Amino acid sequence: MTFDSLTPIGVEEPLGNIHVHTARPEAGKMQGRNEPRASERFLLHISSVHDPFLTEVASVENISSNGVRVATERSWELGSHVNVRGYDLKARARVVYCRATGPDKFAVGLNIIRTFD
Repeated sequence: MTFDSLTPIGVEEPLGNIHVHTARPEAGKMQGRNEPRASERFLLHISSVHDPFLTEVASVENISSNGVRVATERSWELGSHVNVRGYDLKARARVVYCRATGPDKFAVGLNIIRTFD
C-alpha cells in the first residue's frame, strides 16, 4: 500500500490491522481532510529519528491511511521525523502539528511517510 494516493470513496483500506472505511460525504458539505478518519483507541511508541533517547508512549485519537493524531505529554517539534510502533504498525512519520490541549498535554498530528514490515 502506498500513502501517496487517496483512498477511493466506499473502499476499506488497511493500515496494519486497522481498516479505515471511507464514506461518501454529504452533498454540499466542505471536507477538512482528504481522507476519512477512524476513531481508534490504542497506544503507540513514538521516538525521535535524530535523538533515539527522546521517546514517548502516546494515545491514538484517530487514524487514517495517511496519518495519525495522538495525545502526548510533551511537545514535539514541527517537521521533525519520528518512528512509530504499536498495534501492528511500524512507520516513519513527520510531525505536521503540535497543539497544547492543557498543562503537559498536546495533540500531535503525524503524517505517515513510509511503513516498515
